[in-house]
Amino acid sequence: VLAYDARGFGRSSQPTAKPWSAPGDLDAVLAQASIDRAILVAHSMAAITACDYCHQQPERVEAMVLVSPSVAGYHWPEGFMAQWVAYQELAAVNMEAAKAAWLGSELFSHARADSAVAAQMQAMIDSYSGWHWLANKSVSTSQLATSELPRIEQPVLLVNGSDDSPAFLDCAGMLAQQLPNSRRLLIRDSDHMCNMEQPGVFNRELGNFIAELVPAAPN
Repeated sequence: VLAYDARGFGRSSQPTAKPWSAPGDLDAVLAQASIDRAILVAHSMAAITACDYCHQQPERVEAMVLVSPSVAGYHWPEGFMAQWVAYQELAAVNMEAAKAAWLGSELFSHARADSAVAAQMQAMIDSYSGWHWLANKSVSTSQLATSELPRIEQPVLLVNGSDDSPAFLDCAGMLAQQLPNSRRLLIRDSDHMCNMEQPGVFNRELGNFIAELVPAAPN
């Protein structure tokens, strides 16, 4: 398993004036690790990166697991987008307050009830640079049109928590309709952070999905 901090998050560098793209960063990570073909597991806005990369370089992607996914072309509810703009405006004057508002949002209400998950989320948000808010940028941008999604033929598992935001549940439903080789999974008693709230269930289902992709060994 290879995991990395996306640009602007964690220990990765912040974006600069030099041209870059999230799929390009993913490609560079795979190249550095000498990985020719991968199963991409992407959470939330990272699903945009995964779909873009799969569309651009399908020969490099075996399958995808998109968790509480976002996708290019989905029209987010006005209230959801207004909240993101509010974080941007607050970050301009008080970054710590913006982070606290994000962590305290309804999106993570179920996850916050678990003290261990809440502590992990606090650590992740503490390490967020806030660059996207200060630059008034989306966390991930894409040139992939919704009409191009049916061209992605790789197996795709779409995962949501049963208590995920209605917008993210609806977005996953749109993806299920557009991606020809996809199926959905709801994990009970979890919300947007279902992989952290129910790691045992998530890991088991992930393992089952991967096992289906690997031909059975001869007896």
